Amino acid sequence: MDNLVHIDHLPTKKDEGARILQTSWQGGGKVSSALTAFGQLGGASSMLGVVGADSYGDFLLRDYARYDVDTSRMVRDGVNSFSLVLSDEVTHGRNIIGWDEILQGGISKTATVMSWRGSKGGIAAAKAGNTVIMAPNTHCYLDYRQTQQQEFEPLGQVKYLPMRQVYALDPYEQLTPDERKYILGVQGNLWTEYIPDFRQVKHMLLPRLAAIAETGWAYDRKDFEDFSRRMRQFRKVYDRAGYNYATYFFDGKDE
Repeated sequence: MDNLVHIDHLPTKKDEGARILQTSWQGGGKVSSALTAFGQLGGASSMLGVVGADSYGDFLLRDYARYDVDTSRMVRDGVNSFSLVLSDEVTHGRNIIGWDEILQGGISKTATVMSWRGSKGGIAAAKAGNTVIMAPNTHCYLDYRQTQQQEFEPLGQVKYLPMRQVYALDPYEQLTPDERKYILGVQGNLWTEYIPDFRQVKHMLLPRLAAIAETGWAYDRKDFEDFSRRMRQFRKVYDRAGYNYATYFFDGKDE
């Protein structure tokens, strides 16, 4: 289960009673933590995504009740056998957003799809007229290792995603010019179950994050050799900032 929620204000002193529950990998853990707190804060969201088995939705409803979040205006909409969506019937402007599993069984035309199981789901969604965020694990999962020399890396994912593969992402693959308008952008993902601190976060993100950025900004004029040349200069920025970046790409070992 995952969510994207925009709240309309930062917590203030009057919100001191609001709590974020303990986050865990159990069903409903992450979503209920964030959404219960946002519900207590009274924040309005432009997008609300609660996707999972019905039991996960029940978990969230029980969590709301436990912390006295008002659910009197909520409607329960079983979109299909896989997903359950909770939405506020008063704020009709909110749209659903979810990972590409929500495509199973059909979704609303206003839903936004985050394509993570490769690009196939995003391509299908864009062709159907749904907005899409391209975040395929084949190119955008930055928790994957960036070297084949795993003995030099700390404990983590065993899958390999070098800079060249990240840069190769085409967010508009198989889409006509008219269908491309449904691609909102690209998204890099860094799951942190194996990452103990922010130093390691930077090691996993850099320099591959630059490849994702250029794919989003300049997909139609990409040139990996020119990018590599410019990155050797950009490395100086990392050095001046003291960032703990991975050096494999710069050493020419794992491009």
